[in-house]
Amino acid sequence: MAEKTGAYGKQENASGRDGKWDMEVFKERAKERDKEAFDKAKEHEEAALKGKKAPRTKPDLPKPTKLLEQRTHDLGIDNNLNKTMVVNNPGGRGAGQPGFYCDLCKRVSKDSIAYLSHVNGKTHLRRLGQTTQVARSTLDQVRAKIAFLRAQTSQESESKRFNFEKRLAEVTRLEDQRREAEKQKIRVEKEQKREKELKAKMGVQDEGIAGMMGFGGFGSRKIR
Repeated sequence: MAEKTGAYGKQENASGRDGKWDMEVFKERAKERDKEAFDKAKEHEEAALKGKKAPRTKPDLPKPTKLLEQRTHDLGIDNNLNKTMVVNNPGGRGAGQPGFYCDLCKRVSKDSIAYLSHVNGKTHLRRLGQTTQVARSTLDQVRAKIAFLRAQTSQESESKRFNFEKRLAEVTRLEDQRREAEKQKIRVEKEQKREKELKAKMGVQDEGIAGMMGFGGFGSRKIR
């Protein structure tokens, strides 16, 4: 029966672990950690004796391979604006805490201003492989950008002009209807006034007789 071996070719026991611990490796790792802690404590002590602040340990960031690039996605800062949320991890670390969490840097910012400062900062950009320097545009790129902005502005102006002309035509039509209605109203009032004057002049009191004489036709038109 073939012996069961691990991923690195070492023999494993029934529990899936190596047959024995390599004590020398763990001793070397412990010595390295102790040396790092000792050197760090020594630096802090020397800084304190000189009246200076202790030097901060900088994270081991990858070297940038490209210049600063424009973001192609929305940060979603205002997605939860005016909303009530349940916090699942108020006292722990990582995602689930109140605030804005950066998956790349494993860091939580308490407000949107701090989050924007973080994503635009040097540490976050270095983790993305970018520098804080912006690529210098060529003359052709500048000309192309100007042409694009001119075309966009012209299109917006044309759209606004079309909407203005359409709105002006609608206002003119409504104004014509209003004037026509006022003229019709004045015409009806004049006819009613003329009818009353004729009735008073001829002394006609009965509506039936007035209708037979043709007075009932005045003012019977509908206002359009």
